[in-house]
Amino acid sequence: MISGPRPQIAATGACPARSSQPHVAKIYKEIIILTDVDILQAGLCYAGFDMRRQGKVNLNRNMTRYKQFYGVDPSAAAPLFRDLRNKFPSFMYKDGLMAMNWLFLNDKQSVLSGRWGPCEEYIGKTVKRYATMIQSLKQKKIKFCFGHNKRIKASIDCSTFVTNEFHQVVNGMTTKATLVAWYVSLQCVNVSVFFFPVILTNCAASRKKYESCLDIWSGRLVWLRGPFEAGMHDMTVFRGGREEDKKENWDRKALYFQIKEGDRIVGDKGYEGEPSKLVVMRDEHSKEFKKFLARVSSRQETFFKGLKDWKILKHRFAYGSTTQERMKLHKMAVEAIAVIRQYDYEHGHPPFEVC
Repeated sequence: MISGPRPQIAATGACPARSSQPHVAKIYKEIIILTDVDILQAGLCYAGFDMRRQGKVNLNRNMTRYKQFYGVDPSAAAPLFRDLRNKFPSFMYKDGLMAMNWLFLNDKQSVLSGRWGPCEEYIGKTVKRYATMIQSLKQKKIKFCFGHNKRIKASIDCSTFVTNEFHQVVNGMTTKATLVAWYVSLQCVNVSVFFFPVILTNCAASRKKYESCLDIWSGRLVWLRGPFEAGMHDMTVFRGGREEDKKENWDRKALYFQIKEGDRIVGDKGYEGEPSKLVVMRDEHSKEFKKFLARVSSRQETFFKGLKDWKILKHRFAYGSTTQERMKLHKMAVEAIAVIRQYDYEHGHPPFEVC
């Protein structure tokens, strides 16, 4: 329900963030539940489209504008914000929209400051705090459970994301510092190091891997785990350990141990080796079953593509001043966006059907 009068944005023609009537902005902070229309209008106002401009175009144009700033439709943001407000009573809708805007466009803090009003320092802390709030809904929204009794439950795949390098400490120096010292020493003894710039350039970027599963029959995301080293084989991630290691030493949190006896999940050719857990396309499969598996794999790939449509994950991730902080923030971004997309799946934009 709404506490106090509804903000009359349409009547004032003003943005709630920039209105000459202070009570309008205050009311927006006190609303307990916002409708899709409220969020559409407010989100566009914060993005620079006041009510006069919104009124000059049709709904489709306004929806397109909104989505280009926030990544999903207001129909996904409304239930997301309701759940966040229930979990965090101090949740502010403006800051929630600002965090989604940051995740989707990955604008610099100075750009966000010009758009949203507060200083760069406030924005830098707030968008991360609110993205962490969104991430906290992962336990509620992404569960390895199913509303059907079919034996083939889900599809699985891994994907990697580019980050700034995660420095490792070697003899008191980071790996990059070690390479620089090695380069200098080689120069001193007149050793050719024509290949070093290539090494140093490659060293500037790192990749992290995440594992996910989609429910085959509903399309919902039911599993997301990471980050892992990009060089780790998908099957090692799935098992929680290497094949040559003893099974009792595998990580019990791995997906391998979550699959009930008799159930299966669908993987690509990289998931050969566990027929009691995984279904992989084979020559002896029927034409219809091969077509089904191909559509399942294709939809699984679109999930990670959808995550990378959010520019904070599409481009090299550069947040965090230490390896530990960067790992934490990258995990936060991946999981927060996955949660947002789960709300989008559930409220009008599910993945394509495979049957």
